[in-house]
Amino acid sequence: QEWWWAARDGYLPMMMEQYFRDGGLGGVDGQVVSPFTLQEWWWAARDGYLPMMMEQYFRDGGLGGVDGQVVSPFTLQEWWWAA
Repeated sequence: QEWWWAARDGYLPMMMEQYFRDGGLGGVDGQVVSPFTLQEWWWAARDGYLPMMMEQYFRDGGLGGVDGQVVSPFTLQEWWWAA
């Protein structure tokens, strides 16, 4: 719905810039939130925890840090090293 509002009200380019730069809207109260990757969405659908993942996505915008630690998705280089 937010994407539709952005297109309708003329701030879609700014919203896209924030999405690609920050992965979405920044965290609240200093909380760090990492957006889910397409691979993580696929795993959630395949392995049966998609409802729980959607709850976190709509509540937090992604995966929140645990006990103040930053959680981030793997980089392409890390995938290359793992192969």
